[in-house]
Amino acid sequence: MINSRSIYNFNINLTKDDKILTLSSCYNDKEKIAMHAKLIKRLAK
Repeated sequence: MINSRSIYNFNINLTKDDKILTLSSCYNDKEKIAMHAKLIKRLAK
């Protein structure tokens, strides 16, 4: 659902096991905006 509602296409695959952070804020008096971020783990050096 996150991908289908996105304004932009980032070509990111999401699964049910992904960790998603959601931030939301009022855009104006009538609209809200939400931003989602997917946790990407770095490989150890």
